[in-house]
Amino acid sequence: MKVLSENKHPKTESFRKHKNYGFTLIELLVVVAIIAMLSSVIFASIRTARDKANVAKVAAELRQLDIAFRMLYDKYGCWPAEGGANSCFNITTSNPTVASLVASSTFGLKEFLKQAPTWPYSSVDVWKYDNDMDSGETSCIADTEGIQIYVNNVSPDVYKKFEMLIDGTTEANVFTSNACYCGKIQFDGCLSNTTNDMDFQISKNPNE
Repeated sequence: MKVLSENKHPKTESFRKHKNYGFTLIELLVVVAIIAMLSSVIFASIRTARDKANVAKVAAELRQLDIAFRMLYDKYGCWPAEGGANSCFNITTSNPTVASLVASSTFGLKEFLKQAPTWPYSSVDVWKYDNDMDSGETSCIADTEGIQIYVNNVSPDVYKKFEMLIDGTTEANVFTSNACYCGKIQFDGCLSNTTNDMDFQISKNPNE
């Protein structure tokens, strides 16, 4: 019987060597590191874009609220006071939420505004209304000429973003306790508390 030669064909050997080739551990680690770096850059960009969109959305809603309250004043001639301090809609609740005022069938704000401003930074803290005719509503406007809405537990970084977008600046010493500043946005504006309130000022004068 004729015995077949055991000599291996050169092409077969080349194929086997090519087939057994794989990535080294270092090459795999380099690829993984590159993917991780690209992912972190992409995710950071997405977070930044989402945060800017949130600030812009809330700022636009605050401007709409500002217009609605001034239209309310133009029609009824008064600022609604909380706690029944005046006869303008007779709000009996202390610091009611803006959402409750918009939803109320007896409160005039519903006529000019369909939805309260949102606050995407917390599931607990929401915008509240302050006008009990005390000295804490407006630091730059007489109490009878202005009101404010506010939200609690705002971080300094978040405040700065709204201050820069709405007022175009940030005060150098905004974190001084009980500090008062002129502008639409204030941080702990004249309020004796430690809850880091951010206040949005509303005046009869559209230029304030």
